[in-house]
Amino acid sequence: NEAERIRLEKEKADAEAARLAAIQAEKDKNYSEAIAKADNLFNEKSYEAARTEYRNALAVKPGESYPQQKVDEITKTLAAIEQAKKEQELLDRNYANLIQQADRFFTTKVYTDSKDKYNAALQLKPDENYPKEKIAEIEKILEQQAIDEKYKVIIVAADGFFKTENYLQAKDKYNEALGVKAA
Repeated sequence: NEAERIRLEKEKADAEAARLAAIQAEKDKNYSEAIAKADNLFNEKSYEAARTEYRNALAVKPGESYPQQKVDEITKTLAAIEQAKKEQELLDRNYANLIQQADRFFTTKVYTDSKDKYNAALQLKPDENYPKEKIAEIEKILEQQAIDEKYKVIIVAADGFFKTENYLQAKDKYNEALGVKAA
């Protein structure tokens, strides 16, 4: 009887140990699967889904530090992404405002202010072509305006010589004016 009782207790203890081992093996399997899935999602930058899987792993094995470290890392990463997104939105808004102002100045032929605004927009987004194209257009306009102004000044001087019958000097000034327009 005593031997039978000891044998039954040993069988019961062995069965309990086997049951606990099976539970632990299931936990280990679930934990490993959750970590593998979470790591894959993390590497694919699917941060929200990865965080959920790391939390699942924590639910299986609350004492493990790796999943909590990854959850913390994801939280920081998502915060940084959100901050970068906000900064990009602000930059985009500022750029759009500068372009709008520059276009308005351009339309009203206030070319130097327009050019300044396009340059400011380029400071925010150096790879954008639109402000570069508009600046080149403005530079051509300003260059032409400078030529036109120089031409007018020379013509006024030539006309003055002509009116005072200094024809030789008038001819020289008219030729000079032609040279300005030909350049």
